[in-house]
Amino acid sequence: MNVNIRLLWELYSTLFKIGLCTFGGGIAMLPVLDRELAQKRKWTNSEELLDWFAIGQSTPGIIAVNVSTFIGNKLAGVTGGIVGTLGMITPSIIVISIIARFISNFADIPWVQAALTGINISVAALLTHAVWKFATKAVKNLFGFVLFLLSFIAIYYFNVSTVWIIVVSVAIGVLTGAIQKQYPLKPVLIGIIIAAAAFIGLNFGIGALKSLASGEAAVTVTAGHKIPLYQLFFVFMYIGLITIGGGLVAITVMQQLLVEKFALIGIDMFYNMVAVSESTPGPMGINMATYIGFELYGPAGALITTLGQAAPSVICILIIARFFGRFADRAGVKAAFSSLRPAVTGVIAVAAVKVFVLALLNIPEAGLCAFSQAETWKNLVNIPALLFYIAGCFCLFKTKIHPIVVVLAGAVFGVLTSLF
Repeated sequence: MNVNIRLLWELYSTLFKIGLCTFGGGIAMLPVLDRELAQKRKWTNSEELLDWFAIGQSTPGIIAVNVSTFIGNKLAGVTGGIVGTLGMITPSIIVISIIARFISNFADIPWVQAALTGINISVAALLTHAVWKFATKAVKNLFGFVLFLLSFIAIYYFNVSTVWIIVVSVAIGVLTGAIQKQYPLKPVLIGIIIAAAAFIGLNFGIGALKSLASGEAAVTVTAGHKIPLYQLFFVFMYIGLITIGGGLVAITVMQQLLVEKFALIGIDMFYNMVAVSESTPGPMGINMATYIGFELYGPAGALITTLGQAAPSVICILIIARFFGRFADRAGVKAAFSSLRPAVTGVIAVAAVKVFVLALLNIPEAGLCAFSQAETWKNLVNIPALLFYIAGCFCLFKTKIHPIVVVLAGAVFGVLTSLF
């Protein structure tokens, strides 16, 4: 019994530390999760973490919370899943509540903006390292490289949903296994057709729910209107249920429900909430839920909204984990994940490129085409930022420095460069 309690505490404290010191949401947290959970504590491995990252992106809830629930469930069953989730969301409850209570216009404070600028450079280095590391394990042949490349192109240039990338890559992997005669082809084709129909129907259903939430039947009340705490819990549980793809998706859903339908908050408070959530550590979707709950009902509201937002993640991941373990060794499942891993690595590569462009290029909303549009490298690249990025990459590739140290160094770098 003492061993179990010790393990649960280590699980909680580890995920608490990750949630407290990591900015940028699920993808930015992935390198830190890999370092702490796979390399240091051996609770999982990089391949399995990548698999559950993919599952977390295509299931309801916040990606980082989904992965935390999975890790906890793997170590200590349902109790571990709940403890892991609490470890990830507790820093948001504490930090956001303090900011909402004592600091007004937090995101507009100059040193905060400067620190975030430096942190973005660190995140670019972390994601570069993560892409290389996962690619060396996931992209094992030409077929894997093609999937990686197609995934990157589809998302970066054509804005294809990550969920579709995951679904299609799984189908390709299962079909490939059947063509290689690892199992019969006919049942696979029938299964893919049924699964595709179910998936499309589910997407239409979720779309209908979102439309209903933001439709003309909105409740006509003034901004600042309050609803009972128990109703607030279910509102945020509903938000978590229809949020697939992480915190950025949650922004749209929350605006539709909290501002336009229920008028719980005004648009100014909503924008302030987004700014604060992006400026503080922890999963962005959880940060937003905590902020709104505190503004409406104080600490009790922060706790209720955060738990409501996280509840769908816990429920869905615990159900999936229960059944996934029974089929993980099946040939079809292995074939599916053999194609899923390089595709998901392509998803991470998109995030790495976008953060790189944001943090190091001197042009707004730049894409890869910016390299051909700039007259000189000096006009294109922020030289001090580039040097810090190179230093960060060197440390990550050549030393055993903890990713959190790189993030903190980025914050210091951002503040110092803003002074000159």
